[in-house]
Amino acid sequence: MSSQTVKNGFAALGVTATYKSVNLGPTVGGASLRIERELVEILTDERGLTPVDYLTHGLKKVDVTLSLARWSLMNFQAAFPEFTLTGSGDDRKLDIRADTGTSLESKAGQLVLHPVSLLDGDRTFDLTFWKAAVISPPELAYRGEQAPVELTFRALPDSSGLLLTIGDPSVT
Repeated sequence: MSSQTVKNGFAALGVTATYKSVNLGPTVGGASLRIERELVEILTDERGLTPVDYLTHGLKKVDVTLSLARWSLMNFQAAFPEFTLTGSGDDRKLDIRADTGTSLESKAGQLVLHPVSLLDGDRTFDLTFWKAAVISPPELAYRGEQAPVELTFRALPDSSGLLLTIGDPSVT
């Protein structure tokens, strides 16, 4: 275990990403998780417009944004399943066509982010999105310097309503 980690705290140094069993590779600049809750204010006449409580009304968004240090046709197609990858080995191409009506839920898959400072088998601080889809627009930069591909994944609920597990999912 790295000096950056202990079982009750973690300082991230970046992650590797696996989506639908495809290794998307290392990130540059790490990853950023954002959980947006929807809350209902509880008001009383005696307190006026000052809420006395809040009730949860679900999670509006659970997003993670990361930048892939490198991209390939295979990991780009995994991120955008409406694109068509054909060929094999070094002889491949990715066709991008006008697309309407593709359900992202039907194309969603499991996304696992694993901190690079931990051994492969140490899942203490993994982020497992049980069903995730890329919602960001595809953008490839062709410049002289490193041009990472930024992706934003949104968690969708699985059949039990589970969106995300932080830590080792095998813990019961």
